[in-house]
Amino acid sequence: MGREGILNMERITLIVALIAGFALVQPSLAAGKGKELSDRAKAMDANKDGLVQAGEAQGMLKSNFKEMDCDKNGGLDGAEISGFFSGGCPEPAIAKKSKFPTGSEICLAKPSACANQLAFSKTLDQKGYRR
Repeated sequence: MGREGILNMERITLIVALIAGFALVQPSLAAGKGKELSDRAKAMDANKDGLVQAGEAQGMLKSNFKEMDCDKNGGLDGAEISGFFSGGCPEPAIAKKSKFPTGSEICLAKPSACANQLAFSKTLDQKGYRR
């Protein structure tokens, strides 16, 4: 392969790398915005509270407001708007459930475990380990 062939291969490699890099970066830029409104939505936000209320909504936001308001707080944030157009409601930041049960979940599942815990807590209190 001659010098011209090598240069063409380098150009193709560079173009492919740029396209792949853009494809990877673009979703992260959108995700980085989080709940912030786009410039277009900010123009609708008359009271400047960071949400588009039903009375402020226009066009598709107005006609789909109830479906778009995922958290039912009466306003649309940037994540709800972009989520609607990309297939659904955004997941809340704390949506991931811990693999470990909470104390109340243990009590509901096995009341005797709560009785044992209560007895242990009383013992710690009596011995002065907890105040």
